[in-house]
Amino acid sequence: MAWYDTKQAAVDPDNPAANEQIPFSEWNSMTAELRNKIINKTVNAAAIGDDKILVYDLASDTFVFETPTAVASLNDIPDVDISGVPALFEVLAYNGAGLWINRTAAEAGLATVTNLASYLPLTGGTIAGPMTLNGQIDVGGTLVMNEYYITHISRIYPHAAAIEVSGNFDMLSHNISNVVDPTSAQDASTKNYTDTHLFTKEAVTTFTDGYIPIYRTASGKFEMEEQSAALGLPVTDTTAIVKGSVDGTKLVRFEADGLSSGFTRVMTIPDKDMTIADKAEVMLLNGTQAMGANLDMAANELTSVHGITAGTSAGAVFYDDGGALFATFGASYSGENSFFENVNMNGRDITAIGIINLDAAMECTIATGAITVANSYHTVDTEADAATDDLTTINGGTEGQILIIRSNNSARTVVVKDATGNIQLSGDMSLDNIEDTLTMIYDGSNWLETGRSNNGA
Repeated sequence: MAWYDTKQAAVDPDNPAANEQIPFSEWNSMTAELRNKIINKTVNAAAIGDDKILVYDLASDTFVFETPTAVASLNDIPDVDISGVPALFEVLAYNGAGLWINRTAAEAGLATVTNLASYLPLTGGTIAGPMTLNGQIDVGGTLVMNEYYITHISRIYPHAAAIEVSGNFDMLSHNISNVVDPTSAQDASTKNYTDTHLFTKEAVTTFTDGYIPIYRTASGKFEMEEQSAALGLPVTDTTAIVKGSVDGTKLVRFEADGLSSGFTRVMTIPDKDMTIADKAEVMLLNGTQAMGANLDMAANELTSVHGITAGTSAGAVFYDDGGALFATFGASYSGENSFFENVNMNGRDITAIGIINLDAAMECTIATGAITVANSYHTVDTEADAATDDLTTINGGTEGQILIIRSNNSARTVVVKDATGNIQLSGDMSLDNIEDTLTMIYDGSNWLETGRSNNGA
């Protein structure tokens, strides 16, 4: 474009100098051919006048003369000073003295453009170096960074579509906040959403081979425990899970702690065979399973035994609690056996085939004329080893019990007194030799003599 001023000096219209201003008085006298040499477009000179500018009109494809105020976008444009031929990628920069001048990007300070008060519209081209912005960038299309970085971003406002990231998105230890709740399978979720929809208990952080996580109320968290120590899988009370489908041995465990009597637990295996264990190792609760081998109790006891019936073995079982014996024995009972409580034959006979032995004699010492017996065979000694002492009362014993006593020491004499205490004899009996014996039977109140023997010298 050119400014036309009537005050300019005359120029040679056939050979104008470069960038020379042409007075409008000369312009109008130029031939159309000469004017078209200057501007290769038709010029509408009807409105030519002083201080007007030549503006291209797209609608008529011609140049027309207009005052600067008639062109809204050019109202305040200062003078433009093109100093020399513009170089490639040079820009117009305002010099602060009222002129726009052509300068390189470095001369115009584009490498450090700062303090932009509004959007920087980018409609094309390439940013070949770093650029610092203190405002917003409105990207209407694709922003290609050519392996450069955009750093220290405050906010990103997506337009119509989501922001796509084709590589790693490094937050450099910063947070991504205000994330909406997930709806699709691959959506991210916030910590609050995860805590709310999963669990708020402390998770397991240390893992041990072969252990499983079990929640414990006491600690308020999940703990790793051995499978044998765990309570079981989280299923209903009527369901148990045995992992695996191959024909391998499976371990099934039932915890019955705290069950009251009357509760029943049933294992049902429909349409399948199941071997619980060998018959010699299992005793069914209903008693229908016969013993296939001896039951070795080791150092343990059989308690609460009832209703013993006859068997083919010569051996049998006796109670040792003093109760009645309901056993029916076979043809014989052999071997040496000890009974530590009374045996009630309940009207049945004892047939002695062999020898019936009593325990070794236990010593009883007279105390104020009395002794206490615990067995059927005792030796008796005087009180304080006196040379002689009277025995008037015998404590202990059960009705029908037979008692044999003899002297403990031939140097001391025990005189068993008749009818003085609870002893009823045919007369007093002096046991002055260890070979002297006295036999009695207890009737529940008194000891009654059945026989005596003065065997000592």
